[in-house]
Amino acid sequence: MGLTAVITGGTLVFPWGTMPGGLAIQEGRIAALLAPGEIPPASQVIDARGHLIFPGLVDVHTHLRDPGQTHKEDFASGTAAAAAGGFTMVVAQPNTVPPILDPDSFRLTRDRGERLAIVDFSVTALATPRNLSELAALAKLGAASFEVLLADAPPELLSASSDDVSRVLLAIAAAGGLAGVYAEEASVVAGLRAEETGNDLAAFLRTRPAFTEALAVARVLELVRATRVRAHLRQISTGAAVQALRRAKAAFTLPAALASQTHLAPQAGLTPRAGLVSGAQIAQARLTVEVNPHHLFLTADDLPRLGPYGLVLPALRGRADQEGLWAGIANGTVDLIATDHAPHTREEKEAGRNSVWQAPCGVPGLETALPLCLTAVRRGQLGLPDVARLLAWAPSRRFGFFPRKGALLPGADADVVIADPDRVIEVRGEALHSRARQTPFEGWTLYGAPVLTMVRGRIVYEEGKVTGEPGWGRFVAPSQEAPG
Repeated sequence: MGLTAVITGGTLVFPWGTMPGGLAIQEGRIAALLAPGEIPPASQVIDARGHLIFPGLVDVHTHLRDPGQTHKEDFASGTAAAAAGGFTMVVAQPNTVPPILDPDSFRLTRDRGERLAIVDFSVTALATPRNLSELAALAKLGAASFEVLLADAPPELLSASSDDVSRVLLAIAAAGGLAGVYAEEASVVAGLRAEETGNDLAAFLRTRPAFTEALAVARVLELVRATRVRAHLRQISTGAAVQALRRAKAAFTLPAALASQTHLAPQAGLTPRAGLVSGAQIAQARLTVEVNPHHLFLTADDLPRLGPYGLVLPALRGRADQEGLWAGIANGTVDLIATDHAPHTREEKEAGRNSVWQAPCGVPGLETALPLCLTAVRRGQLGLPDVARLLAWAPSRRFGFFPRKGALLPGADADVVIADPDRVIEVRGEALHSRARQTPFEGWTLYGAPVLTMVRGRIVYEEGKVTGEPGWGRFVAPSQEAPG
């Protein structure tokens, strides 16, 4: 019997290198890696000449606003944006209405996804001092992580004091979960906000100094050390925090490089890249670190141009902090890039024109992340293997979706994104598939874009058109992979 599909003539991109070749696909799985020119019989042959073949990207920080705020986004529109951006799996965040605090709210969100999602998905849950008794049940249902919010949430969802955070982290560890921590020193921010009389962008930045993140990260690191929980630090935005996290990783004895990755390399005839952290280390590490594209490519200097469309949490920082994030990627402190896709309507953002405090924080990111990173490759800031590692392989490993997701390996789901590295695009909010229809990268010229996205062997996006249907996406629970 012939194969379902063959992708031929492209350049395969792995976290440890690239090589010419293609993929054989059978019944939704990768059957084999193909040598250049090898085209076995198949029902469909996809010509990828001149293009890059990446594993389907995995975004572990996606606000789909569903249920409860579907005027901003829902599973259908958000996963359409994901497909258009090359993401074949997203992890939905729990600040929905109702928030995901118990099995009933988790099932409600999961059921919405199973009816509406175009790409595969998972779901996170909130962990607060008030729902600790629910964490074991949420873990059994397949929560991808337990989000711990130190700031910027309603009081009933916060873990504000060190005692609160300690009890929450201990409960997550007992449930065998991963703690996704948003670290901001809420008391300092609240004090600065109470004293602030301005209503403009400068006033917003005065209430969000960089040291508040560094303070919170230092506190969280000590509590992670004490509780021995596996923790993932969300949306890090400052150089000081990156430096503290680098020291903490060394103290937690997470090696910076490894030879054990060679168990994957022979399948592609490749040698591991120097400094590449192993899959087992990513999966089992006490601590991993996330950064977002808007902090990598925008600074506070962009705010006068962006107005309320540049309001994010944490706030956009200065050039030195941005350079610190890029240094963290280069030296391995930063493990992955996640979009923090956080859509709002144009009307909601425009409310910030008169008073910055009236505008919600957050920007869409699913459709611009890969073009931004491919543009960074052209500039020499990243290598192609870095893109595969930061946007696919490491997120999948850390959140327990590997080997099913995030890898071009036999047996993995046939989740693939084919990208044209030479395609020039001009970013336009009105052209986005996200319901937000606005972006802080409006008018930017970027180099490189996805031209085809495949989820479990089915094309869900091709040449500007989302072809996948709501309901094709499946819920994926994390699993414990074998070390190695």
